[in-house]
Amino acid sequence: MFLKKESKEFNNHLISPDLQSLSDHVPLLVFIIVEEEFIQEKKWSIDRNSDKEKEFVNELICRLESMETTNITNCKQLEHVTQEFAFIIEDLWNKFSKLINITKILKAWWNKEYNRDFAIYHMSKSRNNWMKYRKTVKIAKKTLF
Repeated sequence: MFLKKESKEFNNHLISPDLQSLSDHVPLLVFIIVEEEFIQEKKWSIDRNSDKEKEFVNELICRLESMETTNITNCKQLEHVTQEFAFIIEDLWNKFSKLINITKILKAWWNKEYNRDFAIYHMSKSRNNWMKYRKTVKIAKKTLF
């Protein structure tokens, strides 16, 4: 068995010559460490192509244009400008983003047209609205994938 000495798996195996049977093979026992993994369930996000995203970008551009960056002559001024830039991004992100649940299902195709057509179908339950709703889903998924 070939393992790097610095790998954490190095000492997690055992060769057991006392368990050797009639053949010349010796059992190799390997212990697999299963560590608990943190799985993020929520994140902050701005919906793609939404009014909030447009407002975020427009306000970001406006605030970046108002920053004084023409006379950076030393590291202290550069550090100040960088901190101001970071503050602007953080401030706008906190203003326009929302906390969402992370799911296993990709919903990037879920758009306003989908919501509209689903609501229409849900209210009427007609076959024509069902077909329109399915077509909207198909188009939305096709453009994404």
